[in-house]
Amino acid sequence: SGSADQTALFAWLVFWTVSGRLFLTLYTIPHLALGGELTKNAHERSQLFSLNATWGYVVGAAFAFVAWSVFLSGEAVNAEGVTIPGHLDPASYGPLVFTACGIVLITIWLCAFGTLRRAQSLSTVSEENARLTPRRLFGDFLSVLRNRNYLFLMIGFFFLMISVGLHETYNVFVATYFWEFTPKEIRWISVAIIPAIVAGALAAPVLMRRFDRRPVLLFALTALAVFLQLPIDLRLLGLFPDNESALTLPLVIVGAMGVVMTTAVVMVAVLSMLGDIADEHDLATGRRQEGVIYSARAFFAKASNSFGHFIAGVALDLFVRLPFDSAPGHVDADVVARLGLAAGPTMGIAAILAIVFYARYDLPRERHAQIVEQLQRRAVAAEQST
Repeated sequence: SGSADQTALFAWLVFWTVSGRLFLTLYTIPHLALGGELTKNAHERSQLFSLNATWGYVVGAAFAFVAWSVFLSGEAVNAEGVTIPGHLDPASYGPLVFTACGIVLITIWLCAFGTLRRAQSLSTVSEENARLTPRRLFGDFLSVLRNRNYLFLMIGFFFLMISVGLHETYNVFVATYFWEFTPKEIRWISVAIIPAIVAGALAAPVLMRRFDRRPVLLFALTALAVFLQLPIDLRLLGLFPDNESALTLPLVIVGAMGVVMTTAVVMVAVLSMLGDIADEHDLATGRRQEGVIYSARAFFAKASNSFGHFIAGVALDLFVRLPFDSAPGHVDADVVARLGLAAGPTMGIAAILAIVFYARYDLPRERHAQIVEQLQRRAVAAEQST
């Protein structure tokens, strides 16, 4: 029956989604921990994560352009005989997924072999700390969460990633049904945001060197909360061009550029802060725990991002009530308005809550410089005593 088919499809999707996230975590945690350990200099650390964010976002945007131009382009006819854009046709996604998987495998192995030579210069684990048990792991998590700065950073990150999850879920629905863009139009958003990504990621270290991490993060988060919802809010208020206007796509692109630029600044700032907190934790406990610190960050990111997807899915089902197999231009105006309400002002709430908790972070550059100096003195003393 249809219900049984849907249950089986849901189970299949859950299994592979969870498996994919599990194996991605096993790569992401040591990858980020390596970035935090390669240098203890605050500005160099910011530059390193800036390059990491720049490369990741640019390649992601470039692949999105290829996906919309090649795999999801064109049109199809649904079961009701209505012409739909290619990205609403399930048959479009098989070749796209296999291509993406091939690229992922190649890039992960390139990264692993490219950083292999740095293994000898990394911190080592003492013999008594080498064995990891579930109890030990749980204790390590509790230990880093006792760090006040880390706790507020993770709570703020939790709400930020809820907002990101909502945005990611609503994005394709908004582009398809709210703005009624075609795949050929959507692809230009991916291209246009590339310079914004580069500008945000490269500007982050410069701004943090000039103004320190917290003020840059709070300003970027505030701007992100505005850009996430501004075009949609203006349309709901009747202050934005209609979908037939030649100005609609360029204005939406400007909003998207604002979103990715501020997001890049936020991510570089957060990752740099985590590296600083690893130094603070090392001074307080005598243990380097980048792996635990970045793994807890990864857990908060995945959990809250997934929660955002869940909330968006429930909202689409119970509040927006978008009909199954809907075609752009054939959706009732009240449904489109509810989609705008869900993807606009409602989505900004989580970002605002993130600002409240990030504002409690208190590890200025002067204090971090003192921490690094004390760690260096401790290392010299330990070396002289052996």
